Amino acid sequence: MGIEFEVKASVDPKGISRNLRALSPAIDDELDALTKTKAYAIRDEAKAYEAAPTALSQRTGRMSRETTAYRAAPASWKAEMRAPYSKYVRGTMTQGQAWMHKGRWTSWRDIVKRQLDNVKRDMLQAIKRARERVGL
Repeated sequence: MGIEFEVKASVDPKGISRNLRALSPAIDDELDALTKTKAYAIRDEAKAYEAAPTALSQRTGRMSRETTAYRAAPASWKAEMRAPYSKYVRGTMTQGQAWMHKGRWTSWRDIVKRQLDNVKRDMLQAIKRARERVGL
């Protein structure tokens, strides 16, 4: 009297190898989508004119029109403000804004920082989605 059982396991190295080969392109696709989303979010926030015009300034829409996001390389997207005076209005990652724009316009550095909060978590989730997509 008793219980008998047998456990069998097998490994399919060809299937694992095939899935591993598919993982890298899947990760590239996920990271490309993530970086595109982040670049467009930065662009969209930077395009917004949040400060009211003053008697000394004229709104032409040029800064908004010349703020863009584009693919720089596979899985690499960039957001840029190309109007020559945008560095004074929003600053850059290394240079602050001109004194008359501080407090009226969100700085480029603050926009980028806000949009990239939790980017490490987002990247790990993208890799997890890629693994699930290829069956690993």
